Amino acid sequence: MELKDAIHIYQTHYSQIDLVWGYFSTVSIAILGFTLGTERITQKKLEFRAVQFGYLIFSMGNFSALYSGQSDLIKINNFIILLQVDNELVIDFSPIGLMGLSSFYWAVVASMLIGLQYVYKSRIRP
Repeated sequence: MELKDAIHIYQTHYSQIDLVWGYFSTVSIAILGFTLGTERITQKKLEFRAVQFGYLIFSMGNFSALYSGQSDLIKINNFIILLQVDNELVIDFSPIGLMGLSSFYWAVVASMLIGLQYVYKSRIRP
């Protein structure tokens, strides 16, 4: 395999991972917007918990795809570096590590769930 082919594979794979991030962002913003924009979802505890649980399940599946894709991206990057052993110019895309990805992702999910809980609690009438 030539260097240009490996770089093309990296770019294609990167685009696919970007789509997975896009799904996560879209769902997160939609749930947040719906929760903030209407009081309907926070009127019944069971419905609200279903939204929270659904978001958590979605996040787990999305993370699985993201983690797997990022792992492959790191492997492709390492392969690209190996292809360049004889070159003076070394291309290293330096994809984010799996620990950094995990930490950021789950911090966002936790922030979302905590924020949703705050909105729910603030709308409960004593």
